[in-house]
Amino acid sequence: MASSSDVDLADSGPVHMMAKNDCTGSSGIVIDWDKEEHRHCLAACLVKGVMVMMKDRSNPLAPAWWKSFGFRCRNVDTSDQGSSDSGRDDEIFGATYEYEPPAGLPRHPSAPSYVVAF
Repeated sequence: MASSSDVDLADSGPVHMMAKNDCTGSSGIVIDWDKEEHRHCLAACLVKGVMVMMKDRSNPLAPAWWKSFGFRCRNVDTSDQGSSDSGRDDEIFGATYEYEPPAGLPRHPSAPSYVVAF
């Protein structure tokens, strides 16, 4: 099993997108939807959320990988394709996320409505 630092957004997430909110040092994610790099980092974090869930669906650290960006997990799906000749399981694990803009704000034109991550 991965160490908690491997799955903790605060330890291994996109530090350059985390803004200091107050003197206590609490961090929040700031997404500049106009920056392609931010959109790529977001996609990588949503995939990381799927990977964390795949290892342990009850892992309390998994939701931070999508909730921090304003997404909610709408659906999780596992498809077992059986065992391959190489001896490994051919399991496909994915999630569908829905973007929910911050209260009172419209969805940015570059922000997706839904993201499917495997």
